[in-house]
Amino acid sequence: MEVQQMDPKSTTHQCYFNIFSEEETLCKGVLRAISHLTPISEEKHQELDGKYLCQTHYNYGVVNKAHYQARQIKLNECCAYLKHDIYKQKTKKNKKKCKDALINLPAQLYKVLELDLTAKICHRCIKYMDSDSDYITNNDYTQATKR
Repeated sequence: MEVQQMDPKSTTHQCYFNIFSEEETLCKGVLRAISHLTPISEEKHQELDGKYLCQTHYNYGVVNKAHYQARQIKLNECCAYLKHDIYKQKTKKNKKKCKDALINLPAQLYKVLELDLTAKICHRCIKYMDSDSDYITNNDYTQATKR
């Protein structure tokens, strides 16, 4: 990635957002050239390819956007277990809002639950599954060992 120090006297390169923006935004830091190696979406590549961004706009448009999109994908994931809502109602702390931590489905549960390899399940469902009569009687199901 090409990085160039900003020189107030030089007019060869300016921040792309500073050229077309009516509002005065503080462009500071080094100028960064956007190339095909920059990790941004395809539509942004078409708009910004070959342009220069100051460090402020680069952080906003490239670094933080990628982090924000990855975070949104993670927040939208939910437990893939069919009885998740039933087990959630059984808990004593159902008034307290909390995000269930999701883990990859343990290998011994793939046959029993018939879910795909990318499925994620919460700890609560694994815990309640050990006492569920539907799975205790199943030959493929092995209970978790107690420590």
